[in-house]
Amino acid sequence: GGQSLADASSTHSAFGDCRAKLLGQRIKTRIALGSFVLSERNEYDKETYFTLAAKARRLIYDDFRKILREDGDGVDALLSPYEPAFYAGNKRRLKAVADLLSTPTNLAGSPGISVPCGLSSDRLPIGMQVMGRRFGDDIIFKVSRVLEAKAQFP
Repeated sequence: GGQSLADASSTHSAFGDCRAKLLGQRIKTRIALGSFVLSERNEYDKETYFTLAAKARRLIYDDFRKILREDGDGVDALLSPYEPAFYAGNKRRLKAVADLLSTPTNLAGSPGISVPCGLSSDRLPIGMQVMGRRFGDDIIFKVSRVLEAKAQFP
């Protein structure tokens, strides 16, 4: 048979409890901001938000395409820090910076992978992000393997 109303309510409650326990504050803040933008109480035009976000995403996408060209004039992969251990004393700042470092790859629709490459003086991990062109996963895996082998991360 199907699910009873009591079962559905119980399942919904379980999901809510799970989200409350597992989602970090940054994610909860993003959900709240998204809910505000989409809410009826928001006096600003929702299409304006969407249009501005779409334009910003397109600019990031275009920049990645220019740099990661396949015609020989571009590069095969980009490297950037990923685990900014230098913010270790400020956990909130550390998370915010790590989030900012991964956002461009996500917005560009490009693959990215974090590779451990060492430890800070405080013995915290330092990561390097390898980013590639769309559908260029094979290249970032090759570059990542080389970085891991060279770093000899413990």
